[in-house]
Amino acid sequence: MGVKAGYQQTEVGVIPEDWDEKSIRSISEIVGGGTPSTTVSEYWGGEIDWVSAGDISNADGRYVQDTAYHITKLGLEACPANIVPQQTTIIIARGATVGRMAQIKREMSFNQTCYGLLSKDGFDKNYLYYSMLFSVDSIIALSYGTIFGTITTNSFDEWKIPVPPTLAEQEAIAEALSDADALIEALEGLIAKKRLVKQGAMQELLIGKKRLPGFIGTANEKPLAEISQIEKGKQLNRDTLSLSATYPVWNGGREPSGYTNEWNTNKNMITISEGGNSCGFVNFIDTKFWLGGHCYTLKNIDNKVFKRYLYQYLKHREKDIMALRVGSGLPNIQKARFAGFEVYLPLKDEQTAIAEILSDMDAEVAVLEGKLSKARLVKQGMMQELLTGRVRLV
Repeated sequence: MGVKAGYQQTEVGVIPEDWDEKSIRSISEIVGGGTPSTTVSEYWGGEIDWVSAGDISNADGRYVQDTAYHITKLGLEACPANIVPQQTTIIIARGATVGRMAQIKREMSFNQTCYGLLSKDGFDKNYLYYSMLFSVDSIIALSYGTIFGTITTNSFDEWKIPVPPTLAEQEAIAEALSDADALIEALEGLIAKKRLVKQGAMQELLIGKKRLPGFIGTANEKPLAEISQIEKGKQLNRDTLSLSATYPVWNGGREPSGYTNEWNTNKNMITISEGGNSCGFVNFIDTKFWLGGHCYTLKNIDNKVFKRYLYQYLKHREKDIMALRVGSGLPNIQKARFAGFEVYLPLKDEQTAIAEILSDMDAEVAVLEGKLSKARLVKQGMMQELLTGRVRLV
């Protein structure tokens, strides 16, 4: 099939005839960084943000917000690091996490694990950022090294992107994608706030700091073994698992280890990972499933205990449950230790009311997470259409 009228085939794919393909090196200034001597205390602990590749990996969304280390003016003068201007610089990791990138919101310096890219006149800094982000696989493919990939300044000669003919069109594309990012960031912020509110409510309600109005009666604590039967599942051969089967297999991880057409545990059950890196992870499974050999479930729960309350309580105490683990190579939580784990129990009607409040909060977060997933998918679709010229804004 030929290229449709008005478009051309290039190294970067099919783009409009009036667009061009340009190397990142040709449209940006590439700046290196450096590190002051770590033995000179006067170089460290100053007010100058000093970005490393790790700060890029931990960047909050699109921007580097904070850095792990700060240097002084003396430190800046004593090494090849430079102050780069705010909101004009793209920071990209050059090794290990090669290809991770972000922008900066204020003036910062950076070390030799990063490159800074400043767009040249006639090229929009945000269009450059989104185009690099969209085509990041190109720079990863250009990295070299047996253990950790590395890129050099020469890599930016080979990394090419499609570029619209006018600055106005670049800006229009970047503005549309920035709006999509703003929606994503707003949803992420709202989810974070909702989670903090829930965390505060759990802290108050699940350890008895605050009692709900209208409820009386003495709360007590009981070990888990007194209020439920703790059972471990049965291991399945990994070769028997399939992605197309019906029932998830929960076997100690945070995600199903696969699927099978048989089930050994009914729906609406609490599970706790018994072994592996995620041991102590608390989950609530609302479908029939196969319980694996590295996972516990709680059966025959005392009729004075509301199951959803018990789940919320154990989830709140997840870090304490994880602290029960033993072993270094393949950690696990022994049943005897888990059996003695104490659970705070008000009367059942109050448990039910607490669980409903917390479940409603979970439902709010789930709705927002659904919106966030859709917003991210919409942004990906927009990048595909706008950064290849399939949809023109100008």
